[in-house]
Amino acid sequence: MDAQTPELQAVVERRCRKLAERLETVEGQCGALARQNRLLKIAGAMALVLVAGIFVLDAATPMPEHLDVKRLYVVGEYKPRGRWGVYQEKVSLRLFPNSGWVSGGISAYASPDGSTGLDLLDMQDRRRAGLSLNEEGSPTLAFYDADGNVIWQAPPPAE
Repeated sequence: MDAQTPELQAVVERRCRKLAERLETVEGQCGALARQNRLLKIAGAMALVLVAGIFVLDAATPMPEHLDVKRLYVVGEYKPRGRWGVYQEKVSLRLFPNSGWVSGGISAYASPDGSTGLDLLDMQDRRRAGLSLNEEGSPTLAFYDADGNVIWQAPPPAE
């Protein structure tokens, strides 16, 4: 038994050293995690202060009573997605497809005579379908050929 005791002690000492090394590694990792946690808390607090500042500045900024523009483009992902405009005495909103500066899309408008409408435009910017209300409020649905001629209309035009 006495011969095994030194060997047993050597095994126990080796295992204790390995455990001590692992413990040091874990302590180092805990320290690194604590530093990262501190940095995340600081970054979160800064982001919160920034967002709060934006809301405070936005609330304190006076809004103009009106805005005089001829065209106003709606931009998304650095590409235009639509525009407000005044064309031939009509106020309109044009929405483009996702590819950006191309023709086609949807156009909603209001004319000084009181008529309003919604047009679907093809890729050559020609009106192909339209839903409109005249100044009396009567609705019209029409489909157009490539030259802009009515090919079908409801209700049919009065003769």
